[in-house]
Amino acid sequence: GTAGVLDVGAAPKSKVKSKALRSQKKNKKNRKGGDSDDDDEEGAYRHSSEAIESARIARKELPYIFNAPSNYKDFKKVLSEHCTSAEEFLKIVHRIRVYNSVTISKENKPKLQLFVKILMKHFSELCKLPSSASSSSSSSSSP
Repeated sequence: GTAGVLDVGAAPKSKVKSKALRSQKKNKKNRKGGDSDDDDEEGAYRHSSEAIESARIARKELPYIFNAPSNYKDFKKVLSEHCTSAEEFLKIVHRIRVYNSVTISKENKPKLQLFVKILMKHFSELCKLPSSASSSSSSSSSP
């Protein structure tokens, strides 16, 4: 009774394994044949591996410590030197917050308050909204 159940379960596993092995052998054979589709795939793979490598290098160059910027111009300079993606932007902002945390020193509170204003200006610039318009529209708008 139970031996039949075990045999039925074993058959599909061996079929799956043999199908996977055939697929691997077929892929190896196609690569050796120089098929143009495979060359395109390999080219795309090389391109993506180059992108990954350049991203690794950029990550290595991103400092762990950023001083809180004292003005918007300084913040823009940091971004232009270190930021190449939205992900890196978030890392930079996070590292500024952590390194200049109030829990490290009470003297960091004014630095972080200024940093929040700098971030608001940056977001305003990204949205192409004047700073005065964004603050007045939030107080005068009604739902």
